[in-house]
Amino acid sequence: MTTLPIFWLVPLLFIHVEKQQIMAVALNKSNSLNECNHPLGVGDRQIADSQLTSPSFVSTLYIAKDDVYINAKPNYGRLNGKYAFCGGRLSYLQVNLSYVVNVTAVATQGLDDWVPSYVKTYHLRFSLNGQDWFNYSTPNKVWRGNINGRGIKRNNFNSSIQTQYLRFYPRRYNYKRCLRVEVYGCKSSDPGQSESTSTTTPLTTSVTDKKVTSVETDVTTPMNDAKVDVTTPKNDAKVTPMKAKDLSVTSQWKDIVTTEAPVLPYDVDHSKNNALLLGICIGGVTLITLTIIVFMLLKFKKAENRDADNRLVKKEFV
Repeated sequence: MTTLPIFWLVPLLFIHVEKQQIMAVALNKSNSLNECNHPLGVGDRQIADSQLTSPSFVSTLYIAKDDVYINAKPNYGRLNGKYAFCGGRLSYLQVNLSYVVNVTAVATQGLDDWVPSYVKTYHLRFSLNGQDWFNYSTPNKVWRGNINGRGIKRNNFNSSIQTQYLRFYPRRYNYKRCLRVEVYGCKSSDPGQSESTSTTTPLTTSVTDKKVTSVETDVTTPMNDAKVDVTTPKNDAKVTPMKAKDLSVTSQWKDIVTTEAPVLPYDVDHSKNNALLLGICIGGVTLITLTIIVFMLLKFKKAENRDADNRLVKKEFV
């Protein structure tokens, strides 16, 4: 019976692992999220073009309804803009909010064309310094995006998040990975935020990103997507030449991408976590099995000794 407390080790191990998986971005749990609900400048261009960046984008995108070609650069990724940012296979849309703010919601929109392009699901990642990136949760939450190229899909957070940089990682999409976005929140000094700032909970788990060493300027069409015949631009078509500075990729950037394709670097951390949990489960089951075996052997040995004593008593009577 002394071995029974061992059974409590397995749930304690799970609790310990769960605590270590908490996101390491400052979360502000506040009752005044409704007051911290203002657009932070992506749609109305208060955020400059240079603050919208991506490691890759579709360099020549044909817009059928306007009969023009565009560079689907990150600066097109503004909610309700005429066109949209369309990313490459290993891409994301990064928004630099200029300073640390409390973010409470995001909204996304696709590209409205004869063949609409939009992101169906996506991940979010956050950073206070532009170098250390953190997931929204563990495992990282998959946010629902758009169902067409016109509508706007807004997702509200349960708690505001203090961050300066925000990345949108497309997962499932229709035709092209096209995004127009807006970020909602408020400054830390805005009314109603003094309480939330004082109750900020710093957490510990960080995620290491993979540095981008090359830039992709074109993206191929997925097998299941619709195909549009893109030919050489006409003489009167509008083509914006792509410049190296438009890519806005610096050596400090780090890239993690989650797509429906084979496992990418972004999924490595989750694979390690799953492997750790699997190892704990196997160890727990093995420990329980060994405990049961030892218990049964002791019980069998005790019964054997009892039978031997009975035989000895009977022999003495005889």
